[in-house]
Amino acid sequence: NAQQSMVINQTALNIINTNISNMNTPGYSKQRIELSENPYVGSVQIDKISRYSDLYLSNYYRNENTTLSYYNEAAVLASYIQDMANELSNSSITTALQDFYSKVQTLSTNPTSAVARSEFVETAIALCAQLNQSSQQLSDLRTSLVGDPNIVGSVNSSKLAISCEELNTKLKMLADINKTIAVSISSDSTVKNSIFDQRDMLLDEISSYIPVNIEENPNGTVNVSLGNIFLIKGTEQKLSFNVVANSSANPDEVYKTPSLVQLVDKDGNTVVQNANNLINSGSIGAIIDVGGADSTKLTIFSVLESLDTFAAAFAETVNAIQLY
Repeated sequence: NAQQSMVINQTALNIINTNISNMNTPGYSKQRIELSENPYVGSVQIDKISRYSDLYLSNYYRNENTTLSYYNEAAVLASYIQDMANELSNSSITTALQDFYSKVQTLSTNPTSAVARSEFVETAIALCAQLNQSSQQLSDLRTSLVGDPNIVGSVNSSKLAISCEELNTKLKMLADINKTIAVSISSDSTVKNSIFDQRDMLLDEISSYIPVNIEENPNGTVNVSLGNIFLIKGTEQKLSFNVVANSSANPDEVYKTPSLVQLVDKDGNTVVQNANNLINSGSIGAIIDVGGADSTKLTIFSVLESLDTFAAAFAETVNAIQLY
């Protein structure tokens, strides 16, 4: 009838207006009105107001978001390493080397000159100081990322631990939203859609930290897993993240992997002793990698090893020269 048609048209206009008003609102999903025929009155009726949302596309986006977050974080950390190497400044290792080689050339042409000898020694000392400074700065950066078991409190204050705490907060928020969705009795589709938008925003944020698998349950709640390990299952948060110092009896292993990301249950029991290898992407994955010792990836460890190798070769060469 005419009145029913007016109500439907007005609802449709309201939905269009809402979509336009929220086109720049973060997390908002465009809505649409779904109609069906009412055979009893010979007209159409409103079934529901649904969101333009596709789980497959959303999961594809989140997978790409995880990868992007990994490379963004890795790029930032790489820039820190470059700044500490300081190769574009006048106090870089390259500059110190050039000064040293210049004095070596001067000394080679005038080996009896006291001035040339003194300048040679001074530039050698300056180069060693530059190497030591760069090494210390890189070590401090690594400690700030993943901690150092030999420095009390450094693991808990590391970027890895802080990021995992942020992730835990978001997982708890998601579990709470799942509970709201599970018990929701609201007949207002726009209210439900708003809750789903909040849920999806949280899922996007979580995917920026770690690689996750997401599946939606019939009641609208979602399960979130890391690999095949459930973090969120329906309305329950099964596990959370905890960062601890590596307590291995092998000093070399501790040096290469200073801290471990663990998965613990709600009672604090450790379910996964070392989840580092499971977190191979996302911003937390980048922190683990750059702070780790994988020779196939950019790591502070490998840069420090290169500096140590160069310093040892430099010392050996200079010492050899003094034998003549």
